[in-house]
Amino acid sequence: MTSLILRPSRQIHSLVARRLPHAFSASSSSSSSALPRRFSSSTAGAQAETQDLPTGQTADASSSDPTSTQNKKTLTVEDQLAQKDAQLNEYKDLYIRARADFENLQKITSREKAQAKEYAIQGFARDLVSNIDVLQLALNSVPEPLRTVQEDATTTTSTTEGAPESRKHLADLWAGVQSTKSLLEKTLALYGVTPFNPVGQQFDPNRHEAMYQAQVPGKEPNSVLNCSKVGWMLRDRVLRPAQVGVVQGSDSS
Repeated sequence: MTSLILRPSRQIHSLVARRLPHAFSASSSSSSSALPRRFSSSTAGAQAETQDLPTGQTADASSSDPTSTQNKKTLTVEDQLAQKDAQLNEYKDLYIRARADFENLQKITSREKAQAKEYAIQGFARDLVSNIDVLQLALNSVPEPLRTVQEDATTTTSTTEGAPESRKHLADLWAGVQSTKSLLEKTLALYGVTPFNPVGQQFDPNRHEAMYQAQVPGKEPNSVLNCSKVGWMLRDRVLRPAQVGVVQGSDSS
């Protein structure tokens, strides 16, 4: 019974295969092509998911990592502190320099103020010593014998070779001019203005003004021979140089 049923089915299958060969080939090819396509698409999707998953996880892990964010914030704060320290040192250096400059300016100003106070009368004193020179010329114009009044041994009246009264008046005038000159010199001395006569000293171009030179035997060369006009000092500053004659050295020397 079984053999009777199977035998016709085999015959039918072989008969159909011989008469319809294209149908079996098309169906087999379509089924075979469909399987790889299904397999390839699923494999590609799996690969894509496999490739995308670590990247996303890495990005999420890096973005959500609190340690790296804290390190970045710490580095930023440290950089800011370093910049602030550099600025602070720069401003401190500028402050120290400015303070030193200000202190130096104060010292210079105080010194200049003191010098201005000490030498404020320089112009006035220079004009005044010129007037003293005029008084000295007036004193020098009176001969030395006429500068004093001589008392006669036998009488108490003043006697001279000419007119006794005129000589007495001249002597009194000379004494008055001398007193005026001395008073002016004392007043100037209170303010540090003093005269100097360099006769016999070595010539100093900073203090002396040479009016002439002369060869004088027995005198030291380059020494001051005489002084036609005394010099004046205002403390340690030359107010007016002395006008002098200088001894000239011999040609043999």
